[in-house]
Amino acid sequence: MGASGWYYFVPFDPDPQAALQRLREDVFRRGQYFTPKTKKPGRLRSAQAPGSPKSPRSIDELLMLCKESGTHSILDVDRLVTTPHPPSTADWMRALAVAGRAATPEEISAQLAAQLTYLGTVGPVAEARLQETCGSHRPERAALEAAVFTLISMCPRGAGMWTTVYDAAGAPSELLFLGKTGD
Repeated sequence: MGASGWYYFVPFDPDPQAALQRLREDVFRRGQYFTPKTKKPGRLRSAQAPGSPKSPRSIDELLMLCKESGTHSILDVDRLVTTPHPPSTADWMRALAVAGRAATPEEISAQLAAQLTYLGTVGPVAEARLQETCGSHRPERAALEAAVFTLISMCPRGAGMWTTVYDAAGAPSELLFLGKTGD
């Protein structure tokens, strides 16, 4: 099926890890994820409501069911990290090509190890990326909505990013979680 991009705006919480956990629980409860059998968003494998006997009773049970393909949703990431993710391997390789050189075997090993470290995590969007894509390191929602697919393309596969969304007065108003997961 390939990787899927996803994003969610949620009310601001000074504790992004707590906001992430609430969002994951909400997405699971509403059944807004893909499953191996249906490959359709919002449909459970058994086409039953969450908590019914034939449907996964927990996020962990769902993740076991979808371990090869993922859920193509926020459910595929479960923890925040405090530093931005390294560039995706594709972006890293492009940067090397632009610089006119190839990666050494040691550099490739280090890059792959860094990617594995961030698998299943949500890291902050780097300020330079926010400035580049939104024109500000304190972006408002409209700027982020316009840049969301560009930001998703910058995510390493199997991981996500998050950032604070600001209102017109410059106060935090929401959090944005976005990422790229799936088989």
